Amino acid sequence: MRARARTCRAARKAGFRELELFDRTVPAEYEANLFAAELLVSDEELLRLLNDRDKTFFGISRELYIPAELLDFKFRILKHKGYHLEAPCVAPSDFLKGELPGSFQENG
Repeated sequence: MRARARTCRAARKAGFRELELFDRTVPAEYEANLFAAELLVSDEELLRLLNDRDKTFFGISRELYIPAELLDFKFRILKHKGYHLEAPCVAPSDFLKGELPGSFQENG
């Protein structure tokens, strides 16, 4: 009976820990966004697009079919690698939980 009571208390506490996952300061969510940015956008492709003076940050995100917030995370990665980049926005870690803006959908 004691073991069951401990399990129930642990389950209740685990439920509260799950709520922490929705906090944008949770490192796991930040790391997941960095992983997605690295997976979806190659350094070479982004640097090629950045070298075109006619392209803007938001234009590049549309061309790559990714939210601008994810491009911000890719900029953070490249900055960590030594590139001198500054994104015009700073994305919260939980940006993927909201709806994506219509500007990323193809106009038909």
